[in-house]
Amino acid sequence: MKFFVCLVRLSGEPITAADRRPVTEHLASKGINDGAGWEDMGSLSALVQSPGGHGPRVARAGSLVGVGDVRLDNPEEIAARLSDRPACATHLELALLAAGAHGADSATELLGDFAYVAWNPVTLSLFAVRDAFGVKPLFYSRLSPDLLVFSSHASLLGISGKVSEKYIASYFVRSISEEDTIFDSVEVVPAAHSLSVTEGRWAVHRYWSPDRFAVDPGFSGPDAVEEFRALFAESVRLRLAGVNPVWSELSGGLDTSAVVAMSSWLHRSGKVDKGVSGTITYADSLGAGDESEFVDVMVQASGVRNEQVRNSWPWRDDGDGPLNTEMPGPGTLFWFRDRQRSEVLRDAGAEALLSGLGGDHLLEGNLGFFADRLASGGIRRTAREMAHWAALQQGSFWKFAFRHALAPLLPAAARSRFVSRAAHLRIPAWVASDFRKRSDLEARLRQTSVPKLTEGPLPRYHSANIEQVQ
Repeated sequence: MKFFVCLVRLSGEPITAADRRPVTEHLASKGINDGAGWEDMGSLSALVQSPGGHGPRVARAGSLVGVGDVRLDNPEEIAARLSDRPACATHLELALLAAGAHGADSATELLGDFAYVAWNPVTLSLFAVRDAFGVKPLFYSRLSPDLLVFSSHASLLGISGKVSEKYIASYFVRSISEEDTIFDSVEVVPAAHSLSVTEGRWAVHRYWSPDRFAVDPGFSGPDAVEEFRALFAESVRLRLAGVNPVWSELSGGLDTSAVVAMSSWLHRSGKVDKGVSGTITYADSLGAGDESEFVDVMVQASGVRNEQVRNSWPWRDDGDGPLNTEMPGPGTLFWFRDRQRSEVLRDAGAEALLSGLGGDHLLEGNLGFFADRLASGGIRRTAREMAHWAALQQGSFWKFAFRHALAPLLPAAARSRFVSRAAHLRIPAWVASDFRKRSDLEARLRQTSVPKLTEGPLPRYHSANIEQVQ
């Protein structure tokens, strides 16, 4: 198991054995022996376990000390921006040096997967940051007003042994905050966020968002296609240029098939020494869950090894019961699949798994462009295409047209009235009445935010580009 735990005293006084005792006792209850020893750096004390040499580290860089798990795609670029750097700096050291030189703004310069804590014992300022997509986890808790503890695993901070009723109640009404965890008094640094503490002032800052971009009006459809292809190729190349062997999920759909196909092309083109070493597929014999026909095409075209985890439906028992996951969610119900996948990857010696998770959503976008078309006056054409989409989804044309073409054009107040507020959510009957009352679930359900469709200014879509890409 790879992990890190670190304590920071905001007052600058040294960390003592008594300060660490609650943490070490909790680790012992998890079967973790801290015999490897804590690394004391005055007001920061860290325990790191990185079997195989990859993973969390402890480092000093300039006036900063820190701990974390950092893998950068652009270390040369970061190093070139620093006026003073060691000859052979680790990625964590580069991140610390960047934080020392540019403060919280340094997070925008880092490309890769990272979660680290930087502490300046001179200025008594703390900076903790997590990568844009939240690949590396980062949790924290307060042991006392001036004593913080950070970790790569929320369970290692769940010292009280209590679960968060707030988290459970939020789960029922689909309003879990990015800062909450299932463990009482344990919080998470959200993806693409940084946490800073300076002279007792706390600040949480979002340094990146996929929504923050400007579209060049002169950017044509073909230009967008070529730009996307170049960025996608570079992303996959960077994933393959690091640790090996690398595997990939392969569902037969657009997302994972594109990753495997691009990996194969990069290898044939000599742009990487080796493509993905293997692929893993989740196949289900129920309904339309078996896409072996499409998977086989990709396997034959790429020549890559494929392993399958079959019939991994929710709640399927494997004899060991559900996993004690850090962040419970719908995926927690697939513990059979997760264990089978882990066994395949472990037996193959894989050090990284590429995923298509989210790819369909990124490429599909949403259907708000129908509102643009309707607003521009193309009523007949828009109606014909909406009828086609509604038929594909086996739904009502009128409901489809209202949601995707009419509702976005209404004023925000009107949209809030006509679009249902979490009408599909219900509190299960088996939820204990005392918990239901204590958590005020019915009121929380009524207050659940309206869909994003009904909030904020009306978005605009470049439908011409969408047509050319299709």
